[in-house]
Amino acid sequence: MNTYLDTQRISWLVLIYGSLLAARGDIGILAGKLSTALNLETVRPAYRGNTEEFKNLLVSIITIITVDALVIGCLTYGSNLVLFPKELRVLNPTLFFVIPLVVLYGATMISIGITTTLGFGLYRKKLNLDLYIVPLTNSLNNIIMTVLYVAMVLGLKPWGKELQTDPLLGEYYPAPTQGDLFATYLTIIPVALLLGGVIYLNRRRRKDKRYTKIVKEAVPMILLGMVCGVVTGMLLTKMEPVLVKYPQLWITLPALLVLMEDQSNMTGNSLTTRFAKKEYEPKFRTIRKPRVLLKFGGIGTGGVVVTGLIALIGILVRIKENGLTLVLGGVVLLVVLANILSYVLLMLVMFGVIVLSYKRGVDPDNFLIAFFSSFADMVYVAMLLLLFAITLGIS
Repeated sequence: MNTYLDTQRISWLVLIYGSLLAARGDIGILAGKLSTALNLETVRPAYRGNTEEFKNLLVSIITIITVDALVIGCLTYGSNLVLFPKELRVLNPTLFFVIPLVVLYGATMISIGITTTLGFGLYRKKLNLDLYIVPLTNSLNNIIMTVLYVAMVLGLKPWGKELQTDPLLGEYYPAPTQGDLFATYLTIIPVALLLGGVIYLNRRRRKDKRYTKIVKEAVPMILLGMVCGVVTGMLLTKMEPVLVKYPQLWITLPALLVLMEDQSNMTGNSLTTRFAKKEYEPKFRTIRKPRVLLKFGGIGTGGVVVTGLIALIGILVRIKENGLTLVLGGVVLLVVLANILSYVLLMLVMFGVIVLSYKRGVDPDNFLIAFFSSFADMVYVAMLLLLFAITLGIS
């Protein structure tokens, strides 16, 4: 118990972790807006003497993450009360707020450093920011979030220390007592200081319309993205028979989901940049233009190739156990087909959302990556579930 997280014996671990991963797209707002701003030259590729837009962007990301952490705390604490049996239920809400705040603040600070350094460097080298900065930072944010969460939980150990046994529940660690939460209570002090700093920054920026515009447009879509994250979790529980029958998917599914997010984010970031630079008209018929379709086709084709490779790797990892059969070949085809259908659907929805945003005077960079990261996960899992149900009779 000292060297790993026993998710089968501490139920709330997965509850919080799943919600934190849904928040990684909110940190990704920085990459999307920074890419567009550098292309429009409203942000300079330098830390010193940068523009007010750059400062507004950094403060808005920190504010959005604060809102995100508080929402995660409310949702996970409420879910813990409703879903878990009384033996596993944690009545003290402290850890549900302290852990997300610390992890998200830490991940945001690290991500800001990596994203800005990467963005400035790519811009100076005149590389296409839309194709590099978002997918790279999205993958890094996953890793950063996971490492910080594991370190935080192993450091605090906010659970009952005596292993219990129940005929129905099996072995489990009980809800933490006051003594078990002592280290967690100490963490409240730096969290309170951080929250005070965020409030101070907000008071200084609240009269800047550019800053308030980012926050007001981002927060509602973040909440909608959280709903998508909950739906994805429900769909994954429905996929359990598929995952049991084809364990190769256990190996490949996380990579497939990250790939789907990257395709979605690359497409959205590229579109918002082109619209902002007035290379594309904010009209629905623009989607029929050859250069737009060529852009979609290139990203989609790359996704298909990488999806096929990931699926094959999953089979090869377990080939000694299962052998190579026509059924497993069919699994690869279904995984690839799910990618194609999901990307087409995401592309159409995303294009429509961006056009409507410009028509209503809303900046899609303020929410696109945050929302579509969660939406892409939901769509891909739903498409996989549908295809396996239709072709292999798994319900």
